Amino acid sequence: MNESEKITPLKNSEEMEKLIQDLKSELAKEKQETLTWKNSKIKTEQDLFAKEKENARLNQEVEDWKRETHAARRIHSESKQTKAQNDFLTEFTKLQEAKLKGGRI
Repeated sequence: MNESEKITPLKNSEEMEKLIQDLKSELAKEKQETLTWKNSKIKTEQDLFAKEKENARLNQEVEDWKRETHAARRIHSESKQTKAQNDFLTEFTKLQEAKLKGGRI
């Protein structure tokens, strides 16, 4: 070893400070990266919750539409049946009146 290559306490102290600063910098970088991932996870969970809530609302809407459609079909069927009964009664009444008058249709 030359005298210029000898490690002095001052040189050793400077290297130690540099190493400490590098480690602090790396630690801060890792903390920031961890925080970024954590925020990303929170955002993803919030998006997922919003989508689940929207799906629940849409499913409820579909069920409401099914109920409304069923009720409308039932009403339509009942009104169709009532119309058929009324048509039959009208025709039956005409036939009965025609019989009573002694005429033919």
